[in-house]
Amino acid sequence: MNILIDAEVKAQLDPLIIQTIEFGSTLRGDRTAQSDRDFLHIIKNTPAMLAAPVYTHHLLQYKNNNEDHIYCTVTSFVKGLIDGDSTVFIEILRSGRFRGSQELSTLHTYMDKFSTYRMAKALVGTAERDIRECSKLFSHDDYKSRKKYKFALMGLKMAFEVASERWPDAALDWESYVPVVPDVRLSDAVENLKHCNEITQKLATLRRDLNALNEHDQRNKKPWMDPDFAYDIMNFTKYKNFWDLEKSVDKVMKVICTRAANFE
Repeated sequence: MNILIDAEVKAQLDPLIIQTIEFGSTLRGDRTAQSDRDFLHIIKNTPAMLAAPVYTHHLLQYKNNNEDHIYCTVTSFVKGLIDGDSTVFIEILRSGRFRGSQELSTLHTYMDKFSTYRMAKALVGTAERDIRECSKLFSHDDYKSRKKYKFALMGLKMAFEVASERWPDAALDWESYVPVVPDVRLSDAVENLKHCNEITQKLATLRRDLNALNEHDQRNKKPWMDPDFAYDIMNFTKYKNFWDLEKSVDKVMKVICTRAANFE
């Protein structure tokens, strides 16, 4: 869950920005007049964040009218990719936005290494949530319902792609998972329910297959992540340009510690 911050905390974070990426509808290429704008700011690590005895990998969020600004460190971004904590991160990575980046292009070259069971499962879980919300929203918010339907389809497709990269020898067949009517035409309640139920079933099938493939890996003691990659990515996040050893982030740490003290 994101921690909301004010303009004062934002001002302390802005000098740490390494790269900013606009995601959401702009990244997908379907932005409309109704769309909010979403920005991910990848920032440098600081000694205070590393040394803190409380969890510091929260995403910090600043809201301003129709804009959302999300701040995360390089380490938190990589951790989110490894653990499947954020499906937004894998969408950004797979979009190619880091290709050619002076600081972060290494992430793009490692893209297939982040195709793990954890990430595929996270994508399926997010798509399942989206399709449930599609059904709930249909009766009173057609725009959001259609949006959630589209997100569910995108999540299903990306989960399949990640799984195919993780288990290339499994020869997963997209035809087993693709819905019969993969569009966003939801003209009435019966049609809406039919389409949502179908996607729900396809997601359940993919989740079942993911679990079976992962259990096979465990029985055969196959690492869930390439050990050499784990070492390489650790060295990547230690890169000196990803650190600011002097910047004071006292206001940032106050927000994080307040959150830690009030929530589990």
